[in-house]
Amino acid sequence: MYTGTVISDLIAAVERAERRAERLAEPRAEQQRITEELQAIFSLESLAMQIPVTENEPILIGAA
Repeated sequence: MYTGTVISDLIAAVERAERRAERLAEPRAEQQRITEELQAIFSLESLAMQIPVTENEPILIGAA
């Protein structure tokens, strides 16, 4: 009887810890997603993909 109670208490503690870890991870995942989106928007690679360039035309990067 006592062993069953200890196991039940341990399982309940693990479940509480898992739920708390999930709640704490959600804001971090959202922040990571936003960071990745901003990096994609402002990366030179995405800018280069949006600006058509011909082979003989020089590529200038910087403030106009």
